Amino acid sequence: GLNRFAFGAQVTALADGRRFYQEQLPMKGFQSSVDQRLHLGLGEVSRLDSLIVAWPNGSYTL
Repeated sequence: GLNRFAFGAQVTALADGRRFYQEQLPMKGFQSSVDQRLHLGLGEVSRLDSLIVAWPNGSYTL
């Protein structure tokens, strides 16, 4: 079926020699959920060197 909210996607951002990572798993337990938007917490970083998305189907977007 469709995965329109990208559940299971893994996002990696590289900036200033640092790595920021989040996974799209918006659930915590039985009948609970969390915000579906990913937040990488870049702080003072103003520009990314790269952004990589690993999709649940095994493909990548750079």
